[in-house]
This record gives sequence, C-alpha cells and structure tokens, in this order.
Amino acid sequence: MLVQRSYVLTVAFICVAALLCAAAAAPTRAAEPSLLKAENLRCEFRVDPLGIDVPRPRLSWNLTSPRRAQRQTAYQVLVASSAGPLARGAGDLWDSGKVASDRAVHVAYAGTPLASAQQCFWSLRVWDGDDRPSAWSPPASWTMGLLSQDDWQAKWITADGAVPADKAGHTSTLLRRELRAKPGLRRALVFVCGLGQYELTVNGRKSGNDLLAPGWTGYRKTCLYDTHDVTAMLREGENALGLILGNGMYNVVGGRYAKYTGSMGPQK
Repeated sequence: MLVQRSYVLTVAFICVAALLCAAAAAPTRAAEPSLLKAENLRCEFRVDPLGIDVPRPRLSWNLTSPRRAQRQTAYQVLVASSAGPLARGAGDLWDSGKVASDRAVHVAYAGTPLASAQQCFWSLRVWDGDDRPSAWSPPASWTMGLLSQDDWQAKWITADGAVPADKAGHTSTLLRRELRAKPGLRRALVFVCGLGQYELTVNGRKSGNDLLAPGWTGYRKTCLYDTHDVTAMLREGENALGLILGNGMYNVVGGRYAKYTGSMGPQK
C-alpha cells in the first residue's frame, strides 16, 4: 500500500509541475509576432494611385502566411500626411484603432477630411486567429484629385483657327508653356483634360505611359481628367510643358472613319 500511495503522489506532482510549466510558457507564445502579413496595399483598386476624387477612399489588402489555415481577426489602419508619423507608429490623419473584423476589401477612410491634391501615406497591421498582431506593412500612398468644381480655375485652350493636316490627313494641335521652378520645390502636379486624346511632355520627355488618354466618354455629359506627378521631371530654373492634342473620338472628321463622323468641337 505504501508503494502504491507513493506512486500516486509522484504522478500528481509531475502533473502539477507540467501545468506550471505550461502556464509559464503561455505568455511567451502569445508575445511571438504573427506570421500573417498584409501585402499589396491598394486604394480604390490601384497601387499608389494619383487623382483619387472620392472624399472617403476605400482601402484593400491581401493576406499571406507560411502557415495554412491562417485568418485575419482584426486590423488597424494608420493614415498620415507624410511618411514620418508612420515610422513612429502614428497616423495624424486617421488611426482606426484595433477593429475586430476579417474585412480586407473596401475599408473606407474615416479620418480627417481630405483636401484636393493632398498626398496620403498609409500602413496597417492585422491580428491572426491566435490574436497575435503582425508587423506593420510597408507604407503605401495615394494622392487626391480635385474634389470641387471650384478647383478648376482654368479655361479651355483651343487651336486658333483650323488645324493644318499632314500629308495623311491627320491633324494635331501642339501647345507649349514655359515655367520657372524655384529652389525647394517639394511636389508638382499637373491636372489635364485633353480632348480628344493627348500626350503630356515635360522638358521633352513624355509623362506617364498611357496611350489614348483620357478615356472616351459621352463628351456632352462627362470629360475625364488625369493627374500627373511631374516633380522628378522638373529642374530648378526654366522648364517647358508640352501637350500634343489629337482628334480621337471627340472630333471625327472622316478619312478612314468614313462610317462614323461627327465633332464635339475643336481639339482643346
């Protein structure tokens, strides 16, 4: 009997010791960073877009993890007016706080009201199924477009008289504007609507890689504009902006488009 009682006591001691060890180890496991990551940050379906003209842009991201069956249980989004606050884990425009949600698509911005042409930087972290936070994602950005009709303090620039045609019958309008960049320039944006199609050049180099911009629309109701960040293309001192205007579907004058002719007006 003495041997049997001793055996039972020994087993009980071992079980208590195992429980104590497990309890001591639990905080260490919880403190480990999550392997879940938020990647491919997008604003209104695009990566680092220019010209977002909705007051509450929608943010989305993808989740990756080397472990199977991982899931997002919460997220925290930071939006800042520069990259500096994000590096300190702060958002001076918006800090969503920890939001218990598995949503990773169309999370609407809900911070300080944004202004036209404002640049916003953002980052986020997510919590996994064990309630462990991930590392902060690399920062992404977006730039606002023009949010009000009052922002358009401009007039259409059109050809003075008929546009001469080349030997193939094609016509185009060439526009040029010189400007002087002072020292300390931080950012330069160009908002342009060229009808029917246009190409923008800065100091002789094309801005962007779009073809046939802007897109075709019902021109009597809607005309699209594009946003160009030309900061890196400018130099201190004298610079020149150029625009090449083509007819597109805005001013179809015939030629090989014999079955579809019509004009909304001259190139502008």
